[in-house]
Amino acid sequence: MDSNSKSELWFNPYSDTRRDKLCEFISGSNLFIINEDCEPTFRTTQGTSYVDVTVVGSDLLQDNSSWCLSENESLSDHVTIEFRVLSVHCPARYIKWPR
Repeated sequence: MDSNSKSELWFNPYSDTRRDKLCEFISGSNLFIINEDCEPTFRTTQGTSYVDVTVVGSDLLQDNSSWCLSENESLSDHVTIEFRVLSVHCPARYIKWPR
């Protein structure tokens, strides 16, 4: 997500006041940040920052195998984030559509 907030939790060198509300939401929603320490995720001619945050639920936390910034052009001022999930167990569900 483009959080428009800065925090050491997603490897920005400093935090801003928006971080507190976002961290409260992430924690309250039982989500986990999976960003890894690398280059800034937002880049413009005026500067760079780490404002993009990738979060997953606890059910996917152990299945996350990699997180990285793509080397491909994103056509945006945000760098494309790539992450892979090793395996996800989704039980079969049968849905009866109304007639």
